[in-house]
Amino acid sequence: MIKVVSFDIGGTLIKTKGKSQFRYEMMRLLERYGVQSSEAIECLRLKDLSIEEFCEQYKLKCIEQVKELVKRNTYEKELYDEVMEVLLELRKKYKIVAISNAYSIRTNSLSEYNIGHLFDLELYSFQFGELKPNIKMYKYVEEKMDVLSKECIHIGDTENDIEGAKRIGWLSVLLCRNGKPHRNSRIQPDYVISDLREIYEILNHNSYIDNMK
Repeated sequence: MIKVVSFDIGGTLIKTKGKSQFRYEMMRLLERYGVQSSEAIECLRLKDLSIEEFCEQYKLKCIEQVKELVKRNTYEKELYDEVMEVLLELRKKYKIVAISNAYSIRTNSLSEYNIGHLFDLELYSFQFGELKPNIKMYKYVEEKMDVLSKECIHIGDTENDIEGAKRIGWLSVLLCRNGKPHRNSRIQPDYVISDLREIYEILNHNSYIDNMK
């Protein structure tokens, strides 16, 4: 029986702008200043750094440019239409968790979106020191929530979400808001949805199967 419902954040719960553009623009900026860009980008997702700390660590003399880049590519403070409804409904029966590969300098806590109180745990890569699909993040959730792998389900919009969940034995749900998953995806989710409200049927179906065992 499912006890924990886990969500990715950007692109799943929160509308994003420049989700990939931020990485591209940041890499170009770093390269102009002679910084090994891929290493620095990963550092932003694995360490809890402010803009000032990041610039100091890599001896960047362009702090205002970094601030402008972050501002231009930050997440919109807007939830997808169905998110609040879904979270309020799921809270009645399940523990709710968020797992995110996030950049420390452009990430707000879920409280900034008025949904933080609906979550039992928020787990960010820059605080944990690992990235999805590393199963350590999922295992940490199991330990904190005191549940088994078979009692968890994860919903996200990328292959990293699906791969990590499947590797540890969670049910996996790929969210494709345009309704079209990538044909050549190397990881096959257990379910594909285009709206988070479709999770109700999935959870009800799995509850029915468990009751039949």
